Amino acid sequence: MFAPLRSLFPLLLTFLCTLVSFSVRAQTPSVLADRLFSPDTDVSSQAYQTLLQTPVPEILPFLELRYDPALEPAQLIRLLEVATPICDATCLPYLATALRHDWRGVVIQACHAAQRLGRAELVPALIDLLTRHPDEEVRYAAVTALESLMTDERY
Repeated sequence: MFAPLRSLFPLLLTFLCTLVSFSVRAQTPSVLADRLFSPDTDVSSQAYQTLLQTPVPEILPFLELRYDPALEPAQLIRLLEVATPICDATCLPYLATALRHDWRGVVIQACHAAQRLGRAELVPALIDLLTRHPDEEVRYAAVTALESLMTDERY
């Protein structure tokens, strides 16, 4: 009696996996960005997890539009974590701003993003952090980012 159902199980499993994959891709970048900044913590957490697991490069312009230094530090950190794997040169202005943020967590995450992006344009802001910031952990993050950006000639 259950034998026919057992033969359908792999087909059903494939269908469910395809459905889940399609639902992630079916969400437009603007919808994902809206959900990331949703006041409902469940919705924003789900969007955050989705974007960390399945980076969507098309979301970058929508994240940049929503970048505002006045956002809550937790939202800025979340934005930087989601944007870091897909950042390009258009991220430079908001990364430079985040490197000057008042909250150390935002600055540290911006240092990690700068390290991953690897753009020499961020070197002056990182050197400024290294020489002027009072927090040792921030300075360490700046040094780590600088090490990846500096060539032997620049040392």
